[in-house]
Amino acid sequence: MVVGICDDHAEERERIYKVCEVVLEQMGCPAKIALFEGASFVLQTSKKPDILILDIEMPVMDGFEVLKAMNANHT
Repeated sequence: MVVGICDDHAEERERIYKVCEVVLEQMGCPAKIALFEGASFVLQTSKKPDILILDIEMPVMDGFEVLKAMNANHT
């Protein structure tokens, strides 16, 4: 399983990363956690994460716009 964390603030990405790491470990779920600095990074990756945690207040594209763009690419 790949978990993607997309946030434009480094400290928030790290905080979310640590929480995900602890929770997934406690659940016994092996996961790779990928950190993305912003919307363009997550949209450019060839392998999309199984779970994506999006910041809804990012410059250029917010989390909702990222989700719409990802869904449009899968149809």
